Amino acid sequence: MANDDSVLDQLKNIGYDSYNPILNLGTLFFLLMVYILRVILHFIIAVPLWKFKILPSALYFKMKNQLFFGHLLLLFVEGYIEFLIAARLFYQAPSNSVDNTPLMNVVAYPVLIFAVLILPGLYIMLLT
Repeated sequence: MANDDSVLDQLKNIGYDSYNPILNLGTLFFLLMVYILRVILHFIIAVPLWKFKILPSALYFKMKNQLFFGHLLLLFVEGYIEFLIAARLFYQAPSNSVDNTPLMNVVAYPVLIFAVLILPGLYIMLLT
């Protein structure tokens, strides 16, 4: 690693310009909010239309499966990669970096545990 406090150029090219795990996980937060909004809209719009027989059952179940399996698995995969990159960047941070604070230690350890232990277990549970 270089002697300066900057993030590697390869990571800067994909949008990571800080060692801070909270800033690096910001994109995942927005993706999760969009997913939650889609789930809420599904229950507000699609479920009543299906119950009143306006929406065909085949289309309803296709939308439901796509929302709960296709998009959820996509978020898991993207989130897993983002969790791993955020944790790796934090542990790569130099000791004199602005981002290397006790608060970031409190955030980075659960992120790493979540990415290494909990998410693979969820994948296995979903896929079996």
